[in-house]
Amino acid sequence: MEGKSRKYGILRPWLIGNVFSENQVSGIETMIITFSSILGGAWMDLEMIGGVFPKIAHALPFAHAIEAVRDTLAGRYSEILPHLV
Repeated sequence: MEGKSRKYGILRPWLIGNVFSENQVSGIETMIITFSSILGGAWMDLEMIGGVFPKIAHALPFAHAIEAVRDTLAGRYSEILPHLV
């Protein structure tokens, strides 16, 4: 079991068999990844969506992480720190 927990993380072995089947856990993980990438602005600019969506996205760490990477790739190193604090 120790090898599986390293391979799948901490939560997945507990969810499989205790709460959900393996196929259900894969679907849940897919939804979490999709949701976090949308909230992070990985696929589109958050300001394009407008409304309360950017406010919700900036309350979570995903948007800040993606903006920090974008600033790093663009060479704007002085703008990285506010996203990390």
